[in-house]
Amino acid sequence: MGAYRDRTIDRQTAGRAQADHGRYGPATFAVSYRAQGGRKPRRAPCARRLSGPTASKRRAIALAHRTGINVDEAKHTLQTRQFFDAVAPGWTARYTQDAAVAARIARFHDAVQTRLSPPASILDFGCGSGDIALSLAATGYTLTGFDLSTQMIEQAQRADTEQRVAWIARGKQGDNLPFEDASFDAIVTSSVLEYLPALNVTLGEFVRVLRPGGWLIATVPDMRDPHRRREHWFRTVLTLPGVATLARHSRWREGAHYLQISINRMAAAAWQERLQASGMTPEAWPEFTGPLLMLVAQRP
Repeated sequence: MGAYRDRTIDRQTAGRAQADHGRYGPATFAVSYRAQGGRKPRRAPCARRLSGPTASKRRAIALAHRTGINVDEAKHTLQTRQFFDAVAPGWTARYTQDAAVAARIARFHDAVQTRLSPPASILDFGCGSGDIALSLAATGYTLTGFDLSTQMIEQAQRADTEQRVAWIARGKQGDNLPFEDASFDAIVTSSVLEYLPALNVTLGEFVRVLRPGGWLIATVPDMRDPHRRREHWFRTVLTLPGVATLARHSRWREGAHYLQISINRMAAAAWQERLQASGMTPEAWPEFTGPLLMLVAQRP
């Protein structure tokens, strides 16, 4: 009878163990059921998780190893790529429907056409979905579109039905551009320089791949604009403990991610100093025109 009772208790306890398995995990039932006298087993202490780098950290370390850049720069590069890969599917529609973006494309057209004639060779650095590159190519310029995001490049290739532009996704070359010295008559880059963790290195690469007398035409955030000042305040708030985590799970997550990766925000005079330090000669700054400052500099 005692043996029968023990077997009955074992079956009953095992049934409860199976039901509770998903709630507590296998470590809970390490204690013998019979030793517990048929009562619900105690929950055993959970095994301590071994410390180590997170998955994102491991990816950054791997990228740094492949490219020769430091880990912090690699981490920022991966975050930037992740952001633009995520927004790529709707990027073209956003550009075509936004009047301000159409005005930006026209602004680049004017800046290029007053300095160069077709078929001058132009690199669109950080070309995104290719709107500026395609627009310039349609007027006879020779365009190369280059971007960190493979998803953006795929969007650009689909839009380029006449295959007018050479599209290149950034590979494993790190900060070095995959072009020969003196390859281009101009580089255009629309709202890209603010994302670069190794800005001075990239500016040096621009000088290398530009031909003598070549032009850099770029737009960056103009910190005189009220909207940019609000962004600056929000970026400060995002540094407070816990705020960035909350923002990532809110309807403002895209804007918060954008502000976290948009790291190079400085006054026009500071941009001028960076360009001069790289070996370029910047033109005089235009009057304040809105949230974007257009930088124009020439390689000697």
